[in-house]
Amino acid sequence: MRSRIEKIANGDDGRHDDNDDGDGDGMMMMMMMMMMMMMMMMMMMMMMMMMMMMMMMMMVMMVMMMMIIIIKVKMTIVMIIITTTKTLIKTTTQEEEEEEEEEEEED
Repeated sequence: MRSRIEKIANGDDGRHDDNDDGDGDGMMMMMMMMMMMMMMMMMMMMMMMMMMMMMMMMMVMMVMMMMIIIIKVKMTIVMIIITTTKTLIKTTTQEEEEEEEEEEEED
C-alpha cells in the first residue's frame, strides 16, 4: 500500500483506485446534499411565505367583505327603523288629529 504522496508523484492520484478512502467524493456528496437541503428549505420558506401572504390577503378580503356586509346590514336596519318610526309617527299623528276632530264634534 503506497502512500498518497507517492501516487501523486507517479501521476496516479488514485481516483480510479477502489481501495482509496475517497474523502473528496464524500465531501462533494455532503456539499451536494447540503445544497439540496438548502434549496429545499428555501423553496419551503418561499412556499410558506406565499401561503402566509395568500392567507393574509384572504383574511383582508374576508374582513372587507364582512365590513361591507355589516355596513349593508346596518344601513338596512337603519332604514327599517327610520321607516317604522316614520309610519308610527304618521299613525300617531293621524290618531291624534282624529281624536281632536272627534272632540271638536262633541263640542
